[in-house]
Amino acid sequence: MQIIDAKQRKANIYFEDHGFKFILDLDWAKTNDYPDLVAANSVCDEKGNVYVATRNKEYPLLYLDKDGNVLKSFGQDLLDTPHCLFYTKDKTLLCTDSGALHVIREISTDGKVLRDFGSFKQPSDSGYDPDAAKKLVEQGLYPQEKLNDPTFVIRSKLNSIQRAAEPFNKPTKMIVARNGQYFASDGYRNAAIHHFDKDGNYLKTWGGPGTEAGQFRLPHSIAEDDKERLWVADRENDRLQVFDHDGNLLAVINNLLQPSEIYIDKEYIYVGESKGGITILDYNYQIVCQIGYPGSILRCHGFNSDGNGNFYICALWINGKNTLLRLRRI
Repeated sequence: MQIIDAKQRKANIYFEDHGFKFILDLDWAKTNDYPDLVAANSVCDEKGNVYVATRNKEYPLLYLDKDGNVLKSFGQDLLDTPHCLFYTKDKTLLCTDSGALHVIREISTDGKVLRDFGSFKQPSDSGYDPDAAKKLVEQGLYPQEKLNDPTFVIRSKLNSIQRAAEPFNKPTKMIVARNGQYFASDGYRNAAIHHFDKDGNYLKTWGGPGTEAGQFRLPHSIAEDDKERLWVADRENDRLQVFDHDGNLLAVINNLLQPSEIYIDKEYIYVGESKGGITILDYNYQIVCQIGYPGSILRCHGFNSDGNGNFYICALWINGKNTLLRLRRI
């Protein structure tokens, strides 16, 4: 009798559309020493190394080299729920905290807090009601079992938002624009974009809750293109909205799969979608490529690139030990 043990499986996953070809590397990140890793978002530095925001209290921030080796972990006791990262020209990190802190922290790469945007642990008043879903059920408008439906609960809470409040109430991302000013999306308990001057002084807010053009239902991220246009991932409205620096609406791109994160280079706008896709647009707002499908492995909560054809996906909802993936253009 012969007994044969099968080798560990490893398969390549390819995606292709309109001349864009990618290969997905499931095992890029060597994170065995970091069990139960839940990667929320990432950003690359000038070396092509990757900073990762995680949902793990023991190692909220990781720093990986190009080969996926973890060089260090840091940020313990500095953040509650790391959400997004932006790497500045000063080689600092703008760390958005979507948890109990209600601030965006500028942190040095050796783990020192340099300053906070917003009021520490003081959420702004958007009218958000954390018990909105429960109240709808108690009023007899929906059956009790709806409280077991995460989509119903989340959207009921988002629909309770009454106004675009000042910074912040569980913000989602901050960027530094090409003119040195700051813009932030504020979405989990607000429906706003905020504008700050070069010194970090608050200037204005725009947006508001709803589905009309210019309104938001969870603005989840923001990015700027080379024409100084601001692209906002309006996640629960399944669309992108594009603004100038004064908040004037320029374009709306509908029917996406919950756009959650945006990366922009000199040619294209790359959109990671949390329902399982990636959409690529040109600077004329035209879609030139779409890969993935509803429920695919490309469930991008975080999405980022090193500018050299390597894209990093943080997929919060994949069952398994590793939610940090590399997608490489070939």
